[in-house]
Amino acid sequence: MTEPAQGAPPPGHPAPSPPPPPQEPSRTDYVEDDLRSVKRWLAVTAAWAMAATAIAVVAFVIASDDDQMRERADSAVLANARDLRQLDRGLDALDTRVARLPTPGVLARVEQRLKVVERANASFDDRLRGLLRLIRALIERVETLEQAPEAAPTTTSGETTTAP
Repeated sequence: MTEPAQGAPPPGHPAPSPPPPPQEPSRTDYVEDDLRSVKRWLAVTAAWAMAATAIAVVAFVIASDDDQMRERADSAVLANARDLRQLDRGLDALDTRVARLPTPGVLARVEQRLKVVERANASFDDRLRGLLRLIRALIERVETLEQAPEAAPTTTSGETTTAP
């Protein structure tokens, strides 16, 4: 008697079913993740830029005892702080926009409603085609009747009369 192959189920036992395929993330999930990643990196970059600017300003001030140079350094620090506040406001605005994006549940409901409308539209198209066929048949019938030679009118006694 042969032994079952390694990893194969023992005889008399069904093979285990394969695991279900992983669910694909929606497009909005990718967009939200990308925006969060961009926000994180912008914050890190801004922090490094502020630190580098501060170090440069301190080095500049130490190297120069001139009052005019100190005023310039102070104004540069203030400008950097103002830029950082602007960056924070921009990131907050991006967060707000991401929060307003439709959720996957909302998108699923919209897709379901769209399918219902598409089915109704297909049904309407079928009915419209049927009506068009009936109209064409009626037009052909009217044209046939109009082209047919007129039958001579008859009286009740069976005599034919002609119009004057």
